[in-house]
Amino acid sequence: MSAIPRIAIFASGGGSNARQLIRHFAGTVSAEVVLLVCNKPGAGALEVAAANGIPSLLINRADLEADGLLASELGKARVDVILLAGYLWKIPGWLIARYPDRILNIHPALLPSFGGKGMYGHHVHEAVHAARESYSGITIHLVNEHYDEGRIIFQASIALDHTDTPARIEEKVRALEQLHYPGWLSNSFLPRHESSLTAIPLSREDPWIKGTGHTRYLPTSQSDDMNGPTHVTVYTDGSARGNPGPGGYGIVFMAGAHYKEKSAGFRLTTNNRMELWSVCVALESLKYPGTEVTIYSDSQYVVHAVEKDWISGWIRRGWKNVKNPDLWKRYLTAAERHRVRFIWVRGHNGHVHNERCDHLAVEAATGVDLQVDAWYEANRSQENGFF
Repeated sequence: MSAIPRIAIFASGGGSNARQLIRHFAGTVSAEVVLLVCNKPGAGALEVAAANGIPSLLINRADLEADGLLASELGKARVDVILLAGYLWKIPGWLIARYPDRILNIHPALLPSFGGKGMYGHHVHEAVHAARESYSGITIHLVNEHYDEGRIIFQASIALDHTDTPARIEEKVRALEQLHYPGWLSNSFLPRHESSLTAIPLSREDPWIKGTGHTRYLPTSQSDDMNGPTHVTVYTDGSARGNPGPGGYGIVFMAGAHYKEKSAGFRLTTNNRMELWSVCVALESLKYPGTEVTIYSDSQYVVHAVEKDWISGWIRRGWKNVKNPDLWKRYLTAAERHRVRFIWVRGHNGHVHNERCDHLAVEAATGVDLQVDAWYEANRSQENGFF
């Protein structure tokens, strides 16, 4: 890669995201936009490129599918990274092979929901509206040969009101795109590819997360001051070898450019307990009450219990025959301080943060000086349906 990464933007429409990216990188030394590629004659993105002095290339379907004109122009411009910004055509295999893990797309919804062929622009927002979703958001993901199925590497969400129209949802999501896409690229993706991230020990306490963890990675220019983020994204996972057996949990916290990990291992526990334990620890770790928290988990046991409100029934029955009542009561105490929503993700499906949590959990379970899951060890012999 060049000393300063050289970016090509692919766009098909009006170019609002392309404009934001061009303006952002024009004022930084983190990257340089050197080419705009467009597949639609007369598209506003071409005007954006011309107005900002960026060379543009208009391609047709044959240009995209063949390793010819497009490859030549990308080579001449010495392009290192390709950013899709409202680009509608599927990226061919030859281009993915030439730029492995260097092609990114931003999708105007929280994948894996509302993605796939035909899910672009207003179609996405109309689908979100029709589904009466309480949240929407953005997903930044690596590009593969299937629409919107590449590895997810960043998401941010925004609350929706029941009065929001598809047009209003689009406005909210576009604002989220312009808030996060350029800054995330500068602070996280591009520095990683330049090998210029600095590992900062977590003994420098995050003002928004209690306790300690492993390592947080920030660009050297990033301030450590963060006075109570309004939204924190959390990924959690848990595992137990033998189930029951030695187990552990892993947590990833993200807020803006800030990133933190936590994990711990136990000598005897269960998968479900570690899944739920990780959620409890995550919520207990947040200092500021009223934080909007989106938790991604691959545990249907945890996600369905909350999102389908099984918990209310358990409370009415006095927790009779409920699995892990100690942890569910702990969850309720931790969750009442925040605005919490859950999103289920499929485990072992290439989702980078979910996979990281899984790695942390397994690693913790194989460590030394494992903690004691006292409630489980005291109650596991009872034939009362706890587990």
